[in-house]
Amino acid sequence: MLFVNGAAVVEASEAARALRETERRIRETVQAANERVKAELEAEERELVELRDTLAAEDFEARTRDFDRRVRAERRKAQERGALLLRFVQDARAALLSALPRVMEGLRRELGAAAILDAGVVLAAHPSLDVTEAAVAAYDRAMGEVRFDPPAALLPE
Repeated sequence: MLFVNGAAVVEASEAARALRETERRIRETVQAANERVKAELEAEERELVELRDTLAAEDFEARTRDFDRRVRAERRKAQERGALLLRFVQDARAALLSALPRVMEGLRRELGAAAILDAGVVLAAHPSLDVTEAAVAAYDRAMGEVRFDPPAALLPE
């Protein structure tokens, strides 16, 4: 009987590293887009303040309402992107975890073990029975190169 730290197997895998890198790149892209939009809106707001005394009241109010609508729309888009990113990462992590039982069964057969238990249920065992490192290598072999393509709606226009 052997044991592994299943969560560590997935987290130490190349696939998990690829997911973390993809998430980092998406976050940076989204943050840069959000900052660009924020700067544009701040510039427009300053322009509106300057125009307050030169525009007719009804024209100023119309422009202000339009500006407020765009600000709310941009905030909503940013919130939606954040939620979509969270779902994308959660779904990708779930997919990585779902491969673990299949990989562990292959490793069990390869090692000729009767069972491989998760380290969380093992109260005491000789350290030589911990095959977590071998499991990471087996997981990487089984998964190969993994790419994570985010949904187009996640990336700023």
